[in-house]
Amino acid sequence: MAVLQNEETTGSDVMDHLREMAARGVELSEMVRNVQRELGFPEGMIVPVMASFCRAFELPLGTVLPLREWPKNRDDPEMAPLLEHLRSLRTEL
Repeated sequence: MAVLQNEETTGSDVMDHLREMAARGVELSEMVRNVQRELGFPEGMIVPVMASFCRAFELPLGTVLPLREWPKNRDDPEMAPLLEHLRSLRTEL
């Protein structure tokens, strides 16, 4: 069973970082790795990432569910709604 390894990082911190990264237009792959790193999970652990995206962006599970295939297929066309939402959050610097 996976256990939260980085106890200093709170869920709120992770959500804030995700929102900041989306506003800066950071690539999805970097956002995924960042959540995994902040929560102390290995690269293949995607379920906590999905939950983090749902909470950070108030998205339904159906929108982030294609992330379950992220480790295998990063060109999944089902990712389009999530990518579109993230692009809409980008702010001009």
